[in-house]
Amino acid sequence: MMYPGNQINLFNSVETNYTIENDELAQAKHFQRAFFDRMQLKDEYVESAQRILKFVTKTHIQRHNITKTKSSKPSKPSKSFIYIGIHSRRTDHLHYQQKHNMKELDVHYYLDSMHLYREQFKKQSKKKQLIFVFVSDDLQWGKDKLLYRVKERDLYFAGSGLPDLNDAIGQDFALLASCSHTIESHGSFSYFAGAFAGGFKIKPNNFAKYRDLRHKDNKFWNKLPFERAQIRLSAY
Repeated sequence: MMYPGNQINLFNSVETNYTIENDELAQAKHFQRAFFDRMQLKDEYVESAQRILKFVTKTHIQRHNITKTKSSKPSKPSKSFIYIGIHSRRTDHLHYQQKHNMKELDVHYYLDSMHLYREQFKKQSKKKQLIFVFVSDDLQWGKDKLLYRVKERDLYFAGSGLPDLNDAIGQDFALLASCSHTIESHGSFSYFAGAFAGGFKIKPNNFAKYRDLRHKDNKFWNKLPFERAQIRLSAY
């Protein structure tokens, strides 16, 4: 998914040893610059993701009879909308989660996270400017569990649904990375997709029900991402 030739040696740029336990370093400006200087998504995946978001936006506008704004550019998703990428990692990862005593993310994790974003962007949500983009290696599970429960009609299943094809994986990653904010799942794919997207990131550890037992008493996770300072840098 990335351009070859970039030297990925992120931790030479920071003075402290990075641990994933609190994720604080990932929000540091110098770490983000080092990260994105060394990792660049290929243009073909970025352009594909932009086309998908443009199509989703067009569908959303038609669904809700929204008046188009003059500022909307035909080649890119409209800046009038806030895109929330939702990643759901399932299939082979469910066995890994069971083996390591990780709590499986049920439908309520995603519904509760979507509700938190609607509350955070209440004004935009009322104006139908919030768009949720679902990406998964098991799209059918998402459709079966979420589609009939989301009465706001702001959820779109835009992932490829082909987790075994490299190009499909690149497209799915770029799609999540092109969103404004993220609802993450378990796994490194989800973690890095959220890092590329920037913005707010809701993670399983934000909910006590799904929190890793190692982080049970970690004060960092007791606060929602909206309560912490966020730094957004362009990923490409």
